Amino acid sequence: MFIEVVTTAQTTKLVNLSFVKAIEPAEVGCAITYSDGDFISINDSYDDIKMAIDRLTGYEAATPTTETSTLEAEEAAITN
Repeated sequence: MFIEVVTTAQTTKLVNLSFVKAIEPAEVGCAITYSDGDFISINDSYDDIKMAIDRLTGYEAATPTTETSTLEAEEAAITN
């Protein structure tokens, strides 16, 4: 699985997540550390990277949105 990132040097890179050891927030963007110890600094925030990975894996955050909460309330009202 790959994600596309923009480095702090303003270049676009594809990152193979199979070789990523850690993704950590940094002062600017975040740092991706590979399993061989190499790393890159990227402009994308930690949250942006996490959301990209979540989209690729099909994971949805458990935090309900107002829209979701309203829909659930409407469905509950119909079934009760």
